[in-house]
Amino acid sequence: NYVLRTTEYGEKQLVAFKQGESAANPVFIVALSSPANPTYIFTLFQNLDHPNGSGPLDLNFTIRVTDRDGDFVDRTVNVSVVDSIPTIPATTEQVTGVNDDALFGGNLEPGDTKTASGTLSHNFGADEDGQLSWLNPTLPATGGYSSLITGTTLDIYQLQDGVDVRVFTVTLDPDTGAYTVTQTAPIRHPSGNGETGESFNLNYRVTDGDDDYVDSHLKVVVGDDIPVITGPATQV
Repeated sequence: NYVLRTTEYGEKQLVAFKQGESAANPVFIVALSSPANPTYIFTLFQNLDHPNGSGPLDLNFTIRVTDRDGDFVDRTVNVSVVDSIPTIPATTEQVTGVNDDALFGGNLEPGDTKTASGTLSHNFGADEDGQLSWLNPTLPATGGYSSLITGTTLDIYQLQDGVDVRVFTVTLDPDTGAYTVTQTAPIRHPSGNGETGESFNLNYRVTDGDDDYVDSHLKVVVGDDIPVITGPATQV
C-alpha cells in the first residue's frame, strides 16, 4: 500500500508500507524536493522481498510536471534495489571432532570427548527470518558409511558385521545454527592408521527470508582409539 502526502515544507512524498500497517512504519519513501528545483530522493527503510534468484528489483515511478494552465509532461524514474543474500562469514574451514577413546571401554586421553558443539557460520543479511538446514553429507569413499536426515537431525551410519550401526548424530537449531555432535558407537577406521581420524563433511544450507541461499560445510573428524600397554614399565 502507499499514500501520497505533502510535508509542511512542501516536499511531495510517496510513502509505501506493508498491508495492515500504516505510513508511520514505511518500507520506502520517494520524495520530491522544491518545485523550483525538483530532485527526487529514494529512501529504503525495510528490506524488500525479491523473487529467488531474480537479481535486482526494479521499481518504476511516474513523476508529472504541470504548469499553471494545466499542461503537463510525465517522466518515469527507475530505482533498482539490489537483493541482500546470505553469507558464510567464516574465512577458514569449520572443523570439530569427537573420539572413539571417549566411549565406554576406550583408552581415554586428555582432551578426548564424545560430544562437540558450536555454531555453524552464517549471516542471513538484511532479509532476516532465515533458516539453516542439513544437506546430504560428503562421506568417506570407503568404510560402508550412509546417512539419514530427519528434520534437523543428521545421523551417520557405518556397516559393521552386516548391520548399519549409528556411529554419530548431529542436531541443529535451524534459527541460530547451534549444533551438537554426539558419538554413539566406535568407528571402524582404516587398519594400521594409528589414531588418524576419519573425516566427514556435513553440508548445510543457509536460506534467508526471501529464499536466497548459500551452502557450506562442517568437517567432523572422528579420532581412532588404539591399544595401550598398561602395568609395570619393565616386564621380565
